[in-house]
Amino acid sequence: MLSSYEDGAAAYNEGDYATAKRLWLPLAEAGNADAQTMLGIIYEEGQGVSQDDAAAVTWYRRAADQGHPDAQFYLACMHDLGKGVPIDPAAAANWLSKAADQGQTDAQFNFRRNVRGWDRCLAGPRRRGHLVSKGG
Repeated sequence: MLSSYEDGAAAYNEGDYATAKRLWLPLAEAGNADAQTMLGIIYEEGQGVSQDDAAAVTWYRRAADQGHPDAQFYLACMHDLGKGVPIDPAAAANWLSKAADQGQTDAQFNFRRNVRGWDRCLAGPRRRGHLVSKGG
């Protein structure tokens, strides 16, 4: 039986990132876009794992391909900043537009600014806490 997203969120909120990863991994592999996005964050930040931007991009892309607006924004940032992938302004703009169209507020803010090195990308994962309690 798969654990619930909330079990992983509780572990993550307690700073037990290894347990959060262990609980979210089967959900992510089964296609849960929230779990995929959080695994991206865990790998990008090196929380309970070795920091790995390429792995973060893989998880963000899986969720982004399902239409997850936060993952789309984080993937845009990875392309914009060249983290785990080469800098690709066209890919960054594509993912940013998709996220903004879905109402992702950081994407909308940055889409209007239309510059590289967006402020909200640079603020990054520390602004992502809202995802932990959102899941499902």
